[in-house]
Amino acid sequence: MTNGYKNSRYYLGEVNGEALALESVTPDFAQFLASKLSHILPWSEIALGEESLFDHFTRVDPALNRFSIHYGEELVGAISVRDPWLKGPYLELLGLLPSVQRLGLGRELMTWFDLQAPDTTRSLWLLCSDFNLAAYEFYLAMGYQKTCTIDSLYAENFNDFLMRKRLK
Repeated sequence: MTNGYKNSRYYLGEVNGEALALESVTPDFAQFLASKLSHILPWSEIALGEESLFDHFTRVDPALNRFSIHYGEELVGAISVRDPWLKGPYLELLGLLPSVQRLGLGRELMTWFDLQAPDTTRSLWLLCSDFNLAAYEFYLAMGYQKTCTIDSLYAENFNDFLMRKRLK
């Protein structure tokens, strides 16, 4: 039986000889992450600025579990999980800085997302912007399927795919 996503720290193991860990987002980490993530896909494309991302990391929301991603000694990204959601947890945000993309960290983080889900979970959920093809292909490879398209959710003329991974 898992604790869901309620711990303040997680050690995910080593990837390429470096420790991969999660830690609850602090205000200092929130500022750094908001600044860095606002300049990469998908946030840069939909003009979701630093202020909006900072709000995501710091606003009071008991159902939203926000973690900074640490690889070795570096702060390299963030992951946020909304739980409870629609018959299963919702991956609200996963962002890795370009310097650590394609190193296998995303796969480890998605495995953690799967394994931390409460035992009663039937499905895992996420959104992926239609223009973010690399992320879309990654989620397909991780076992997610597109369930529908949501038009103009975050910005006019940008669409998102609601994706689901069935567990049961």
